Amino acid sequence: MDTTKHETTTLSTLANRLEVLEDKEKVQSLQFKYGYLLDKYYLTEIIQLFADHPETEMRFLGGKYKGIAGVTRLLDCRLRPKFANGGNGPVPGQFVDHIQLQGVVTIAPDGQRAKGRFRNFQQGAVHNSVDPKPNWPLQQWWEAGVYENEYIKIDGIWRFLKVRYQVAWLADFVKGWKDQERHAGMDTRLFPENPVGPDEYDPEFHTWPETDTLPFHYPHPVTGEPIAI
Repeated sequence: MDTTKHETTTLSTLANRLEVLEDKEKVQSLQFKYGYLLDKYYLTEIIQLFADHPETEMRFLGGKYKGIAGVTRLLDCRLRPKFANGGNGPVPGQFVDHIQLQGVVTIAPDGQRAKGRFRNFQQGAVHNSVDPKPNWPLQQWWEAGVYENEYIKIDGIWRFLKVRYQVAWLADFVKGWKDQERHAGMDTRLFPENPVGPDEYDPEFHTWPETDTLPFHYPHPVTGEPIAI
């Protein structure tokens, strides 16, 4: 037996496994940092997390925003005025905490792309002292949903390629979710007719009381078969 060849193969295998583990940690860290930035409306910094790539996309409340231009339009032109008073950073008297949980990260064989599934549990509120209050449907709420995202490594740095967030339910804090009305989703008028609208409408967008499952990017962990939804 050629022990030198065996040792070289073993070291190469271990190095590959280590790289995969490190990449998983970096992708998970990227997702968690995104949540912390979103908590405080650091929208400029969130845009910088995305790759400037032809496949870049963000799906949000029934809208598909294409390319870095679409992502910027969503965060900079739609969400910034609505949540951040047109600025960048925390707004006195309001909070939205995004708690990222249950991360499952899969690194592609070439080590240059990855997919991740995360659960978002969210709570938010506008304090009674705020006057005038923002024009939000709810002033104190719970929210839960699932992310199925794709990531790309460029120059050794992981970035978001596609962010897909599916709201599972959104409910008034006091009223609860049992009697909550279905979320209407995004305005269906598209860009450029709607200057802040999505590039495409997402017909797969449904919320509670619908119980659609966002497709799993990974197979069943025991059978290895795709998970039927």
